[in-house]
Amino acid sequence: MKKILQLLLVYVIIFIAVFTLYSNSTSKLQEQLKNTNSELKGVAYLTATFKLSITLALYQESLETDASKKEQIQLKTEMDQAIESIVQLYTLHSEFENDELSHQLKQLQDNTFDQNRYYDFLEYINHENYRIGDTSKLLFEQDRKMYFLSSLATHYMPEYLISLLIVHNKIEKFQVKGTLTPEDKTLLLEQNKLIQLSAEELKGIFQLLQAYPETDHLLALITNISQLLNKLNLIPENFDLWQNNKQDLQSYINITYELLSFSLELQDEQMRLLELNLNKRKDLLEKQILNNQISLYSLLILMGLAIYIFYKNHMSNITKDEEIKKINKTLDKMVYYSRTDPKGKIIHMSTALKELSGFTDDEVIGKTHRIFKHPDVPPEVFSDMWETISGKKIWQGELKNKTKSGDSYWTKLTITPDLNQNGEIIAYDAYREIVTDKKALEEEKNRTQKALEFKSQFLSNMSHEIRTPLNAIIGFTQLAHKTELTRDQSQLLQKVQSASEILLGIINNILDISKIESGKMQIEKTPFNLQELIQDTCNLLQQKAEEKTINLNCDCSNLMHVNVVGDPLKLSQILINLISNAIKFTTKGSVSVNVKELKDSSFKFEIVDTGIGLKKEQLETLFEEFVQADMSTSREYGGTGLGLAISKKLVALMGGDIQVQSTYKVGTSFSFILGLPKADPDQLVQSKERYDLKTLEEEIQKLHGKHILVAEDNKMNQLLVKMLLEESPLNLEFVKDGKQAVEKYKTGIYDLILMDIQMPKMNGYQATEAIRDIDTEIPIIALSANVMQEDVQKAKAFGMNEHLAKPIEIEKLYTLLLKYLA
Repeated sequence: MKKILQLLLVYVIIFIAVFTLYSNSTSKLQEQLKNTNSELKGVAYLTATFKLSITLALYQESLETDASKKEQIQLKTEMDQAIESIVQLYTLHSEFENDELSHQLKQLQDNTFDQNRYYDFLEYINHENYRIGDTSKLLFEQDRKMYFLSSLATHYMPEYLISLLIVHNKIEKFQVKGTLTPEDKTLLLEQNKLIQLSAEELKGIFQLLQAYPETDHLLALITNISQLLNKLNLIPENFDLWQNNKQDLQSYINITYELLSFSLELQDEQMRLLELNLNKRKDLLEKQILNNQISLYSLLILMGLAIYIFYKNHMSNITKDEEIKKINKTLDKMVYYSRTDPKGKIIHMSTALKELSGFTDDEVIGKTHRIFKHPDVPPEVFSDMWETISGKKIWQGELKNKTKSGDSYWTKLTITPDLNQNGEIIAYDAYREIVTDKKALEEEKNRTQKALEFKSQFLSNMSHEIRTPLNAIIGFTQLAHKTELTRDQSQLLQKVQSASEILLGIINNILDISKIESGKMQIEKTPFNLQELIQDTCNLLQQKAEEKTINLNCDCSNLMHVNVVGDPLKLSQILINLISNAIKFTTKGSVSVNVKELKDSSFKFEIVDTGIGLKKEQLETLFEEFVQADMSTSREYGGTGLGLAISKKLVALMGGDIQVQSTYKVGTSFSFILGLPKADPDQLVQSKERYDLKTLEEEIQKLHGKHILVAEDNKMNQLLVKMLLEESPLNLEFVKDGKQAVEKYKTGIYDLILMDIQMPKMNGYQATEAIRDIDTEIPIIALSANVMQEDVQKAKAFGMNEHLAKPIEIEKLYTLLLKYLA
């Protein structure tokens, strides 16, 4: 009993000490919370007085400039609403009441206010702002940022805004009536000087607020105001100058309009920031007070629990032992636990682990954990485990185990050495967490990824196999066009070329889908001119639109000097897919491409057509791969249904989402928004000079005496290259594999090498490496039907200068030859 009384005495002393600390701390927090609530009231009141100042000034302007009765009534209504807001605040917060202001507000509402006192009343409201700032503690804020925001709200901004309103009103009056009274002129000049002085104060505050990220918008507004003030010439004291130059007067009025707009936005932003920061502080203080209460109650509960436990222990050790046994028994059924001796032999296993593994005590006691080992686990895992724990360190890892029946399961295993007072190992404790579901998910994910990679590789190989003969078909068709043909022959060859290009487009689309699905599609970040890209895209498709006698309208004149950072090739691919799709399904009318700049460096792209449109049920599968709106669409218009699927996936990779709106038999609109940061004009990559085929052929004829080594195993492709260049003065030598290419190079003198990739004996990569060991300067151009981005990068990694895809485009071949041989 004596021990219990001693414990109670200690409890009382501790409680008194803790409660005293709690009371002092909570009292300070509550005082701060009270001040914060007062500051929030002040912000609400300042917002109301700002509104009154503005509506009052506008109402006065309407009276002085003889505005329409309707406009005066509307402004009077807004002013009355602002007055009602202040009156309601008086009702809610009596500490802000001002009998003199209440009297004047009543006169304003009743139209018994002397109009000559309007501007004096504006100044009076300004002083009222100071009083409210003082009453609500806004001016005594200790935090630096809040202090300057409060000062801006209660001192500098009201003076500046009221002066600006007065100056604006008088200038409007001067423009309407053509003259001002001497008193108005004096007031106008005085207030203009006050504007300049207040603007200097705003610049000072600008410097002090730069350190705070959330004030970026506030700083931007102050910057805009300062820039406009720099444009604003001082008002001439001889007002006849304005009477003779109406343009200067209108310019000044326009600038004051802009200043008013920015200033009102600045006032809204500073009120928002003040209220936001005060609410944050309020929440923080309330949480601290609540935490103090929780801490106090928790301590009381813990102390009470401690006394109770002490009492129970003191009264009955038997009861305590029974409770411990009960807890241990419960844990034994819940925790997957085992214990071994210093040699790693099991001496105890929990009931939960027995049930999981299917083993009994007789089957595991005296044996090592290898009894749980799954055949898939390599032996070195256990060697590493034993080396770690025998070194008195904790081992952790995921292991695949087996049950007695042979079923597998995964555990996250933690083994901890148990040390005695001398630091010697007396046992090992092993705790397991079952992670079978997690591992199954990981394995399924790996299988899916491998399947996608296999699919990508398969499609790449198939692309190579198809592109190789397609290269010959397209190349020989182009060469045949250059011979003398009958009209029928020319038309038949044109159909062959068109069909080949369609097949090539299908192959490219399938590769794009594969790259996106396997995560290999990369988004570049390159500076480019947005208007130039859009205009080039429209020009590319203009002929297709003209063939169908529909108009292709491209509205991007507002983007003349807009340079952005993004992926121009993929953006162009998206636009080509969507515009081509619109042209395909439009038989009369037009296709329009509209691009406009939004806020935060975002741009909205919209393609609108007057085509066949879509039914509601067709929209649901519109972006699925290999799906057309219906089977008749495919029969009538052709296509694989991949263009829209690729476009949607590319837009998603670039951070956007395609939206579609359509009315059946009326037309369709596709739109998407992309964030494209502005680029520095100095960093803009200038477009390379482009040549037409005729010019390229003329330039090729100047390459006399140049020797080219062509490594190509396919005889058809050898013949194609030979025929493409047979009218040129170039000397060509052909070899059929990489090994011959290296041997030829060692014995001959060449200016350039065209190197196929897939060749027998030694492929193009190996041949290039061998040649680069001898010569690092000679240009080597890869000729390959492997066209994925990783293929291009791999070619350059092995030392090739360029990558020319099959089917070979004559213009690209000529351009590269001129680049390295001219």
